[in-house]
Amino acid sequence: MKTTSIVSKQTKLVNNEQIMIREARGRRLALLGKVFMIQNSKTNMNGYYVESEFASNRYYYVQYKENDDSWCSCPDFSSNKVENCKHLYAVQYALHLGLVQQIGHKLPISQKT
Repeated sequence: MKTTSIVSKQTKLVNNEQIMIREARGRRLALLGKVFMIQNSKTNMNGYYVESEFASNRYYYVQYKENDDSWCSCPDFSSNKVENCKHLYAVQYALHLGLVQQIGHKLPISQKT
């Protein structure tokens, strides 16, 4: 029984560490101004694009609603064992800190340097 308890605690620690890493990376993306809100003209709903942390000219689409189902197009979101990816955290931080950039209907390719 003690072995199961130790394994369970180690698993929780690993999951907590993964969550903290994703939150930190999301916060960094938000602070670097890599979160953009785009208006969907067909549904009048806002979505968000978060620029990739490592790949140039790559954006991930995030549908974020507070206290509701959220979704991200990144591979990590569909395969990870925790609830949020770094892109969802980036949107949350950017909204909270007022750092979301409004871009209308197009991705900000011209804004990239």
